[in-house]
Amino acid sequence: MKSKLALLLALAAVLFVFAGCADNSEDIVGIVGETPIYRWYYEAHLKKQLALYERNYGVDLSEPAYRTEYKEYKENRLTDLIGITALKDEARKMGLFSLNSDQEAEVDKRYLEYYNLAMSSFLEKHGTDEKGYRRAEQEYIDWLGANSLTPERVRSSIRDEYVLSLLYDSLGKARGATDEEIRAYYEQELINQREKAESEPGWFGENASVPIYIPQGYAETARLTLNFNKQQQQEISTAADAAMKANVEYIEAITSSGETSALANSKKKASDRLDKAFENVLERCYKQVEAQMQPILEEARSGKDFMELMRQKSEDKRMLRYFVCETSKHVEESYRAAALELKNPGDISDPVRLEQGVCIIYLVERPEPGQRPLELVYDEIKKSLSFTANTALDFELWNEYAKKAEDEGIVELFIDKL
Repeated sequence: MKSKLALLLALAAVLFVFAGCADNSEDIVGIVGETPIYRWYYEAHLKKQLALYERNYGVDLSEPAYRTEYKEYKENRLTDLIGITALKDEARKMGLFSLNSDQEAEVDKRYLEYYNLAMSSFLEKHGTDEKGYRRAEQEYIDWLGANSLTPERVRSSIRDEYVLSLLYDSLGKARGATDEEIRAYYEQELINQREKAESEPGWFGENASVPIYIPQGYAETARLTLNFNKQQQQEISTAADAAMKANVEYIEAITSSGETSALANSKKKASDRLDKAFENVLERCYKQVEAQMQPILEEARSGKDFMELMRQKSEDKRMLRYFVCETSKHVEESYRAAALELKNPGDISDPVRLEQGVCIIYLVERPEPGQRPLELVYDEIKKSLSFTANTALDFELWNEYAKKAEDEGIVELFIDKL
């Protein structure tokens, strides 16, 4: 969960950077060429920088005693945003914001990946029943709001990010990792992962972004999932709430009247009855989903490509691979047990019950323990390092285009609105 939240926070930083063109209905505090800087975007940037300033220097510039300094600081924070806005304006002039259907589909895919990643983090915290899902979704919306984002702004921000990647390609600026950098990363990560494998074997399945050193006893798996539908979720939630309430009333009766009292005995019977009712509802819902899964399982075992079947039928659209061992904690116990029973690549489990529904598990492979050769992970490392390199490129180009825009006289900042 920590690794997912760390990535989520990193994504939030990226989204903030690219979110400046998201909502035409809002007030603007500046314009570069024909591209506006929105007030909400500027204020989010200002708030973030003020917090960093206070943390570093112990001074809250928004206090009345710092009125003069605060005014200058606010103006400087607005100028921070000239470079990224100038790059967007360049992309507009080149027509790069007019995406074709395939490019829009890629933006949709990236948005879905972001949403699924965000929700998976919160679902781990709240659970995947109906109430848990609602709480997770609300926390996700609240989290976006705290970062001055909305779901609509997120997609617009991802679209802006995609367009700027096209601009970098057009300018011949996009960077990739060098062979030397890839080899250095491989050697260092090999040391790190080998140390973790010896001290904490379960760490690998949850944390290794590029698997280089694989501990003993792992299975690489994929899963096709069918979740409880809304009606089933409601039935389970209602039965669970009733059972929980009856159990609380039983405990209260013991406290007030004693365990052998008539009141406690009555409440115990009610609690037992509702516990059994909950178990019956849950069992019935599981059997319904298992019946839905059966023809899919038969299709999978008939030889159809499992990954293609996942894309078509699975309700978990993340298409994740799960590395699982005896000590893995990032998957449910039922999943871990069923996955480790699979022996040969291509084996498919019987339906496995999860908190949110039912899945079938596909054994991709049981990788040989030990070091994976560089040529096997070369492209994965290159992709990871290239992302980092192009993040550094962002700042370099922002500075370059900020100066260019100011020299061309196409920057207008509305300081009086701050």
